[in-house]
Amino acid sequence: MGYVIVALLAILFSLALLAVTKIPAVVMLVAATLATGVFALSARLIEGYWNSFWVIAVVFAWFYAAIVALAFIGIGRWLKWPYFLAKATGAARNAL
Repeated sequence: MGYVIVALLAILFSLALLAVTKIPAVVMLVAATLATGVFALSARLIEGYWNSFWVIAVVFAWFYAAIVALAFIGIGRWLKWPYFLAKATGAARNAL
C-alpha cells in the first residue's frame, strides 16, 4: 500500500507543480521530495517513533517517487496533453 500512496502523492505534486512551472527537472525533484517527506512524516505519526531504517526507506521512496513523477511527465508529453507542454512563444511558435 505504501508504494501506491507514494505514487499518488508524486502524481498529485507533479500536477500541482506543473501549474507553476513547466520545467520537468524541477517538477520531478520537488515532487519526489514533497511526496517522500509527506510519506515519511505520516509513517512517523502512525508508528509514534522513528524506525531505525527510516533513512533507507526515505532514500528508496524518493527514487521511486522521482521515477513515477518523471514517467508521468514523460507520458503526458508523449501523448501531447496541453497541460504538460510549455507554451510556445516567439521563434518557438514559428518553428512549430
